[in-house]
Amino acid sequence: MLQIKPFKHKAASIHWENMFTRSMFSTPDMLAQGKILNEVAGLIDEGKIKTTVGEHFGAVTAKNLTRAHAIMEAGTAKGKIVLKASVHSHCSVMRAGGD
Repeated sequence: MLQIKPFKHKAASIHWENMFTRSMFSTPDMLAQGKILNEVAGLIDEGKIKTTVGEHFGAVTAKNLTRAHAIMEAGTAKGKIVLKASVHSHCSVMRAGGD
């Protein structure tokens, strides 16, 4: 749990944003989220903004999962760590886990 008390005398503010708020609460402007995401994707494709991807380890494999987990555990990750999985490989991972 985040301890807020140390921030009280520093006039700091904490902000949290959930990108799925519109869909979670079925807001009247829920469809606007898709338009926003498409616009952001276009800006990324044009090189006008950068993503927070720090590492891309390729396919979901035991080796890559172990590598990504080690970086997260060490607290040395910078940006997002991406592992690519197709629907079929995801199903295989689920079955391998005993499901």
